[in-house]
Amino acid sequence: MSRENIKLFDPVLRILRSVYSSVLTLEEYIAGIRFKEDNRQPLVLSTDSAKYKKFITSIIVCTSADSKSLAQPTSYEQLCTLKELVSIILKKIMQKKKRNVLAHGLKGVGENCASVFSQQSNHCTSAISSGPLWDLLLQRIGTAVMMHLLESCALFTTVAPSCLYQVAGIPVYDHFITGDNYSSFKCVRLRSLHNRFNVLLQLAKSKVNFYRNRRKSQKRMRKHQKKRGAPGPRQNISKTDSEGPPTKKAKKEPGCNTIEERKQKAKKAPVSAVFFKAQSMLYSSFKSSVLSKQPKVQSRADPVKQINSNAEDLVKDIFLCRKGFDGRKKIPKRFKSMLGTFSQLLKNHRKCPFHLFLERTCSEEPTGQNTVAKATGSLDSKEPSDFQGLLSKETKPTQVYMFIRECLKYIIPFQLWGSQHNFNRFLINVKKLISMGKFDRLSLQEVLWKMRVQDCDWLKLNKSASCPATEHRYREKILASFLTWVLGTLVIVLVRTSFYVTESSWQKNMLMFFKKKIWRRLWDMAISKHLSQGEFVSLRSEEFAKATVATVRFIPKRNGMRPIVKMGAVVEQKPYSSQLRNLYDILCVNVTKRPHLLGSSVFGLQDIYRVWGDFAVKNKAQNLPALPKYFVKVDIAGAFDSLPHEKLLEVVSSVLKPVMDQEYCIRRYAQIWADSNEGLKKNFRRHATMLGDLLPNMRSFTAVQQKKSNLRNAILVEQGLSMNVFGHEMLTFFQEMLANVVLRIGNKTYRQCCGIPQGSIVSTLLCSLCYGDMENRILGDLKENGCLLRLVDDFLLITPHLSKAQMFLRILAAGIPEYGCVINPQKIVANFPIDNILNCSGALQLPLECLFPWCGLLLDTHSLDIFCDYGSYAGVSIRYSLTLGSTSQPGQHMRKKLLSVLKLKCHAIFLDLKINSQQAVYLNIYKILLLQAYRFHACVINLPFGQKVHNNPTFFLTVISEMAAYSYSIIRQRNKETQFGMKNASGLLPFEAVQLLCYSAFLVKLSTHRCTYKCLLGNLKTCKRRLERKLPMDTLCLIRHVTDPPLPQDFTAMTS
Repeated sequence: MSRENIKLFDPVLRILRSVYSSVLTLEEYIAGIRFKEDNRQPLVLSTDSAKYKKFITSIIVCTSADSKSLAQPTSYEQLCTLKELVSIILKKIMQKKKRNVLAHGLKGVGENCASVFSQQSNHCTSAISSGPLWDLLLQRIGTAVMMHLLESCALFTTVAPSCLYQVAGIPVYDHFITGDNYSSFKCVRLRSLHNRFNVLLQLAKSKVNFYRNRRKSQKRMRKHQKKRGAPGPRQNISKTDSEGPPTKKAKKEPGCNTIEERKQKAKKAPVSAVFFKAQSMLYSSFKSSVLSKQPKVQSRADPVKQINSNAEDLVKDIFLCRKGFDGRKKIPKRFKSMLGTFSQLLKNHRKCPFHLFLERTCSEEPTGQNTVAKATGSLDSKEPSDFQGLLSKETKPTQVYMFIRECLKYIIPFQLWGSQHNFNRFLINVKKLISMGKFDRLSLQEVLWKMRVQDCDWLKLNKSASCPATEHRYREKILASFLTWVLGTLVIVLVRTSFYVTESSWQKNMLMFFKKKIWRRLWDMAISKHLSQGEFVSLRSEEFAKATVATVRFIPKRNGMRPIVKMGAVVEQKPYSSQLRNLYDILCVNVTKRPHLLGSSVFGLQDIYRVWGDFAVKNKAQNLPALPKYFVKVDIAGAFDSLPHEKLLEVVSSVLKPVMDQEYCIRRYAQIWADSNEGLKKNFRRHATMLGDLLPNMRSFTAVQQKKSNLRNAILVEQGLSMNVFGHEMLTFFQEMLANVVLRIGNKTYRQCCGIPQGSIVSTLLCSLCYGDMENRILGDLKENGCLLRLVDDFLLITPHLSKAQMFLRILAAGIPEYGCVINPQKIVANFPIDNILNCSGALQLPLECLFPWCGLLLDTHSLDIFCDYGSYAGVSIRYSLTLGSTSQPGQHMRKKLLSVLKLKCHAIFLDLKINSQQAVYLNIYKILLLQAYRFHACVINLPFGQKVHNNPTFFLTVISEMAAYSYSIIRQRNKETQFGMKNASGLLPFEAVQLLCYSAFLVKLSTHRCTYKCLLGNLKTCKRRLERKLPMDTLCLIRHVTDPPLPQDFTAMTS
């Protein structure tokens, strides 16, 4: 590979070097092999074709540390044809059940996989076995080397301008875990910007240098005094690493690049590999309301893990994993002394008054400060609905904690805790687990932190003897097993059997706890509502023998319950989920070719930015006097549940009928790339095309994807190519899906005769197609000279014609029964008079010039500037919008999480200077960074092992400075054609202005927690003063206007 090619492919080669121990070109790899024969032909001859030479230079050979090495010296003789060689390799892979890209889509049959047949096309295998270039390569290097390359190495091929695809070997995504090695992929281009102009980073570095020089001078002083015989000064500077628990001196462990190395590391340190997940408390059944009092009953409600009431069995199950300890082998002496204590535990469990504790600690009386009531607005309502009344009886996490505390006090003898200190430490971790978000987890290492092993006499074999280090470590291991059983089994089962735990539609990842009888009533009311509306029809068992059975669960929403459906697994021949994905892919292909089928549908913020950007730029480019613009927002009530099946079938048939006999091909592949802040990432994708548009091989596909999309610096791995998927098959499947979808709710089964299940991959697309057809037939002429947007079932019309806005609202308010369209009058918003329109009682009428809310956005009706609506965070803890988890490096995990969230929030729709004014962009930046300051505080107060900011303030100052630099780099990417700041801090948006907005936002939030951030506030104020002196007066005045008041109105109701 030439130097120019190395520069082009350097980013992807860096990915390979971070995963594999050796990354070489094919020529370099062959040059390192010793052959027996001396008269071997070179790999490339001068007479070879240019195509062959290019082929050789494009192959990259990678090997890992555990790859099988080639026996040397070897022979270059060709013992078989290439087709025979590939067949032998495939049989060996199948017999040994190894993973290899060559075997993707293939299946072995017969004894020991004697024969191999193709389930899906594998172009990599066919290209190698029948390719003339590969055949010539086999002649040059011989059978042994070729077999080693295809079986034991990972081969990649370059595709200009910047991508690779894998040809053979274990898939590259099996060698790493998502997020690995993120420090290796930092954006080098911005480092000079950090070093030269980042004021806070320069200040942090100067403080680091100051303390480093101070420690050096103290060291020299101690050495000088030691020579003179005088005692040295006592060192008072204590530095605690923010990446883990405070230790005297921690050795840095080498990084683990492969999954096998991580497993070996976990075996060496089992405590750090054990986690307690909050998800284990979710979605329990109604079978029992409290714990079973008979431990002999084998059910999930048994906290003794389905074992007999014998204390010896319990001790074996907790400490000895019950393997190898049957009746023929005696229990060890150390554990035999524990039997009396655990017998007492079992007796306490049988006598425990669970019902009494539950009623005493978890009152059903709704409180005035209930989060559900505050979110739904029921506090202001004199007669709340039945749903709101029951939702207000949610059990608080503190009440759940009090119930668990009472049960643990009663069940577990005090001797097992050893001291009140240990019991209190464990309760702190119980409270932390109950208060976690849906995707959070608690590590066993954190549970063991500050637990006093010496207080537990039951761990000691000889209570009078001294305790060597090995004995102490063994006692820690026993205590860890006990705490794992108590927290992971007893506490989790106590929660699951006494409460129903679920998330809600408005509380981000926060968990809600309901007593079983309360949730039963909510469940029954939700089912009765759907039955009364005619959406479900009850079935007998023989009526759904061949149907797809789906399970249903409900999650609370502001005024009721939302059903979430999990579809069944199999429909006769093919898996249901696979057929459903095929239907989705084929519908997407046809919608892409005929976009008018979707009407005004948008599927996310990027689509809104595309449509809104064109509309705003077009309006701002006109030099005519600004005409008033009329905005109206309409929401369809129960959109997914109200779609008629007849209309759905008609709409889908109109999409698929023109392509009934068309054959489709679906390519499945994996994409691996490196993010500058999140490290290595992977994504599994599907790409459907008509047979006539199918690209012949992976090389062509990779080249075309780089031209058509933003695919850059990535590695592709083909997983299979599905053929023979026809349009008429998909239409038949869709008809069966509508007719045979059966919902299992509790012990009863129902057929859904109206609407589509929420949670399916095709639900949103089907809903958009149906309403797109309604727009094309009924609402087509109303968006002239205006803009019509619809996010699933939320309509927004902007038009300069008042009559068209009123007509649009009048049509939808009257309802369109043909499409099951009935609007929710409580969610209508307009900036014009609507009193004379029927069915609009309760609608919100705004002034002509205002900030108009729609789908989490605020639209300026006069200037068409666009802002983010932070009202959805009111009354919600910012902590639950983050998944903090528990890692070995919490500081770096915090930095990575904050930067990844910042990237998501800095969307172009808020930062584009073409569609927004300069003041609007400044205000958006300030609010984004102010919300980031709230997240920063939420991360800091949840750092494990008692880490504090004053232990390592330089780290936290660096994180804040990186957020300013990272946000500025994103802003520049969003405005590539705009000239930004100059060296003298002038221009539309200089880097100094973004820094000042960032540090001002952090000062607003961190100043309210002065005790926690005392060591940061002075540095931030110093940087703020320096930046104010650098910026020109007009930019400074604009920033002061944007940051007045410092805390905007929509941030006052947020909590950390």
